[in-house]
Amino acid sequence: MSEKIIIAIDGKEVSANVGEMLIQAADRAGIYIPRFCYHKKLKIAANCRMCLVEVTNVPKTLPACATPVMAGMKVFTRSKAALKSQQVVMEFLLANHPLDCPVCDQGGECELQDLAMSYGSDNSRYTSAKRAVHDEDLGPLVATEMTRCIHCTRCVRFCTDIAGVQDLGAFSRGGDMSIGTFLETGLQNELSGNVIDLCPVGALTSKPFRYTGRSWEFSQHLSVAPHDGVCSNIYIHTQSDNYGSKNKVMRVLPRENEAVNEIWISDRDRFSYLSLSAPDRVKQPMLKKNGVWASISWESALRYVADTLTSIKVGQQANKIGGLISSSSSCEEAFMFQKILRKIGSNNIDHRLSTACFADQENFSLYPGFSTPLASFADKKVIFLVGSFARQQQPLLFHRIRQAVNNGSKLVVINSYDYDFSCNIAAKYITGTKDILKTLVTINHMLAADIGFGSIDKRISILPEVIAVVSLLRSAGNDLAIIAGEKIESHVQGSQIRAWLYNIAKQLSGEFHQINKGSNSVGCWLAGAVPHRGELANDCQDIGLNAQQMVEEKLAVYLLHGIELDDFINPAAASIAFKEADIVINTNSFISQAAFEYSDVILPLAMPAEFSGSYINCAAQLQQFNTAIMPTAEAKPGWKIYRVLAELMQLQGFEYEHCSAITTKFQDYLLSVEGKVDSSRWNLSEPEYLDKNQLYGCGYWHPYRIDQMVRRSEPLQKLVLEKDNCVRVHPDFGNHLQVTDNASVVLEQEHFKGTYTCIYDAKVAYGDLYVAASSVNSINLLHVTAAMTITSGA
Repeated sequence: MSEKIIIAIDGKEVSANVGEMLIQAADRAGIYIPRFCYHKKLKIAANCRMCLVEVTNVPKTLPACATPVMAGMKVFTRSKAALKSQQVVMEFLLANHPLDCPVCDQGGECELQDLAMSYGSDNSRYTSAKRAVHDEDLGPLVATEMTRCIHCTRCVRFCTDIAGVQDLGAFSRGGDMSIGTFLETGLQNELSGNVIDLCPVGALTSKPFRYTGRSWEFSQHLSVAPHDGVCSNIYIHTQSDNYGSKNKVMRVLPRENEAVNEIWISDRDRFSYLSLSAPDRVKQPMLKKNGVWASISWESALRYVADTLTSIKVGQQANKIGGLISSSSSCEEAFMFQKILRKIGSNNIDHRLSTACFADQENFSLYPGFSTPLASFADKKVIFLVGSFARQQQPLLFHRIRQAVNNGSKLVVINSYDYDFSCNIAAKYITGTKDILKTLVTINHMLAADIGFGSIDKRISILPEVIAVVSLLRSAGNDLAIIAGEKIESHVQGSQIRAWLYNIAKQLSGEFHQINKGSNSVGCWLAGAVPHRGELANDCQDIGLNAQQMVEEKLAVYLLHGIELDDFINPAAASIAFKEADIVINTNSFISQAAFEYSDVILPLAMPAEFSGSYINCAAQLQQFNTAIMPTAEAKPGWKIYRVLAELMQLQGFEYEHCSAITTKFQDYLLSVEGKVDSSRWNLSEPEYLDKNQLYGCGYWHPYRIDQMVRRSEPLQKLVLEKDNCVRVHPDFGNHLQVTDNASVVLEQEHFKGTYTCIYDAKVAYGDLYVAASSVNSINLLHVTAAMTITSGA
């Protein structure tokens, strides 16, 4: 606990921590001191001088943000000297400001506007021409009006200290000072939109939101971002007409929650709302007869589906039904989805569309995720990250890791691509996809030589990179966190890799965590949207088919919820299975040409902003969200669709009048298992290595191609480069394969082929084919992480 001292602010005794700044003590005591450059989450710069205060026995006013407290100090924030200093600073700031409030997007929520009312003057003594500044092109997300900039440097400090990327900097001095980019590449970090919130004036604003509305016209709704396992808390701002009959999401802003996302959100959390008005939204139920689509009523559509499923149930062919649901579906949707399938008699239910190996699914006691709160990473001495680019895939999770590293933690990385993590990496080893398991087995042997499975691989063990990894792991004591990343989920040896990682954690008394694709993977596990569990994680007597098996065995009927071929690790196989099925019932918010071809019934699904519900994030924290706008056209919340469908089928146990009744089940369940989530039970077995003569794809999902919503956000798609639709190889390996840089190549698996552009990239591990999933060409691949061949396309 910090040592306390007593100071006086405006005659009020205030308890302060030794070493903290005056402004921090004043804020905690509820005493407001004006400021522009100071922000509680950023390093102190003392640029603006708006926080000048009077301190007894000091001849000049001092900046409260950069003045440490001292015992017995007497501070005055509203004295004549303090107010005069603050008014002079305000006059100086307004001297060059364009005063274009009527056309500024920041109007109504501008800190400069607010403080000018209290500390500004009604006339100006400044008669010279005002300075004009060239605007910066920061990309498709952030608009600039740099003439408004007051040089607080919040944006610069955010990029450097929080995002870890020096995108912005301050150039020149005095009257020539300007804020800009070091290179003409715009903002290159996945948290860049936060500079919009940090900017105290209208210099940095949202480009998609520009000139579309005023802050006082909006209604504010509590919600949760549906794109990754952190489930960042957000506000959704909506606008409606005078009668409230038409409403629209205007923007998304971060909502403070120190336990989850602090005060930040990622760019995909902020800008994915634009997909709500995408042209391919499903607006009404549709039925295909004799190859022709026709719009029908909800009653007719649900009656058709109910009759179809009932006939299968009566004919006792339920094992021919497969249910596949998105891992970004709400808890309530997942619960009702699995419940109706189990009532029909099918346990073929899964949400793990990007999982390659299911051999260890019964080793998860509750769910794959995190066994401790996100904030606990700050206390770890060593963080061991395997198979992940968490900086892009889980930006707010990696923000916690970066914070820990900046505070002295050591980050250790094993990957098949040399990613830029924008922070110091204590040790790393870049190895081929098929050698990750061998590397982990070797590390286990080096940590404890009595495991008993073969001998240490000398080729790996003598490498200094591996020795450095082992040395740091040993140094952690029990302050070790091991994270199996998203690439382990899609790795063909995922189950073995998890087992050996878990054993490392067990040997060193560390923690074992997992990153999974989708915002509600944990909720789907707990709801029972897996083939071996019933609702609320009860054991299932008759284990059903997993996602890959459902695709490979080509079932007669598929129920799809919120998914597309882009979500699959084996998209070509999924496409064939759906096309050959007797009937495909597709409940979806969007419809693609491919979905028109394989679907037979399409039911319009409401999106997260259009209904209430909950997610459970990777740390088992239940996050609830509220309805912000009415559903588009005839779209309905998923849980309601299945409730009505169950009634038509005369199934019991679906008497839920509101989704809150289902949410309560999850809240009660999480309370009952609190503290029991880290009881995974992997047992080591003889490792089975991949064929060293085979080539394997290292499949990855671009962070802006990760789900349906971000794939339809136009400004986010502008950040997806064309070269991401390619196959990357190490230059030396490219020469070995006799394929040249920028040449056309063909990737082939059995009779599935895809044409790609070959890009030489020295960051790819030698021997790997680094392939983009969810791209134009990957739809032709049988499996983006399985064995494949590469030949010249010439």
